[in-house]
Amino acid sequence: MKRVIIFNILLLIFIASTNSQNDCDISLQEAQKAYNEKNYPLTKILCNHIISNCGENYGNVQEILQEIEEANNPSLFLSSKDIFLDYDSTQTQIYIDSNIEWGIKILFSDIFSVSKKDNKIIINIEENNKPTARHRYFDVISKDGLLSNRVNIYQFSKSSYEDTLPKIELNKRFLLIDKTKIFCSAHADTNYIEVKSNFPWDIQYEEQSTFSFSRIENKIMIISKENTTIESITERFFIRTLDNKIIKKVTIVKSGNTEISELSPKATNSSNYGTNTNFQSNKNTELKTDRTSIYCTSNESVEIVNVSSNKPWEIINVQSSFFTTQKNNNSIVITIQNNSTNFTRSGTITLQTVDGKETQTINITQTGIPASTKYDDTETKEKKKREWPQTFIHIII
Repeated sequence: MKRVIIFNILLLIFIASTNSQNDCDISLQEAQKAYNEKNYPLTKILCNHIISNCGENYGNVQEILQEIEEANNPSLFLSSKDIFLDYDSTQTQIYIDSNIEWGIKILFSDIFSVSKKDNKIIINIEENNKPTARHRYFDVISKDGLLSNRVNIYQFSKSSYEDTLPKIELNKRFLLIDKTKIFCSAHADTNYIEVKSNFPWDIQYEEQSTFSFSRIENKIMIISKENTTIESITERFFIRTLDNKIIKKVTIVKSGNTEISELSPKATNSSNYGTNTNFQSNKNTELKTDRTSIYCTSNESVEIVNVSSNKPWEIINVQSSFFTTQKNNNSIVITIQNNSTNFTRSGTITLQTVDGKETQTINITQTGIPASTKYDDTETKEKKKREWPQTFIHIII
């Protein structure tokens, strides 16, 4: 009788265990199905039920919960953010891994186009027949604008500066600069370095630099403020290809100011000076430009006008529709558009100090496309008629 009772108890335990095991399996299958259908709230409930009744290590319940957590966090990953291309027209693509809606934002697409297809972006770029490499970019951005990744496009140049350089193997990197040392006056000054390279490049300098740098196509504009000390300033910066294969060092030396006031602690060595405390306020307002007239051809171009002034100044008027202006510290960058007509056009830029005491006008004149000239040169025509049969026979032989 005791044996029968023990057997029945073991049978009940086995049946209960089997039912429990079946319930765990069924719940796990239901959780996996809910997850595949992206019903994450139901998936979480079923997973918590499994952990409570079947143990936290049952099946792959922990992996499902982890995947739900990652799926709820917005992500936007790109297969590549820097694309290097040959000089010829080509097509390339990058892949996007994201759990949110995303789009493409382009500010300036003069040489390339992009299209979105499923989880990839197709990029088409035109041939680069310019003498320098070029850099463009676009942004991949989430629909809510919270996530964004920039894609940089760098393209080789086709030209190798054959007029000034020896023959260079196609696409072999080179980086040349026209000067490695620059001497600046103590006053506000602007200098330029011309860069020749068939590979994308950039500028590296210390954040605490007393100079500012601006890149304009294949030139670097170096702007320095007035040196208010009698000590000279020496700094350096670097020009490098983006792959760090070629690096050039440039040293900048700015002279000390020998015209600073005798009130300066470094310049004062006796009490014979120091009675003139208003020497700055007595200075007359001065505003000068290194160019007051600019003449250019019908092609598009960029012109730089350097400005010297002892008072703050602004561009107060631009009379033109064919060029744009941008103030850059002590200079003006003028971008002139292509003139596709046969007519000459002109415009003006007016500068003024903030106190209104001094103004300066810059006149810009751009020629049109030269008209073709056709004339009847009888003597030349007769000469060609006489020479043509002889030339023709020579070619056949």
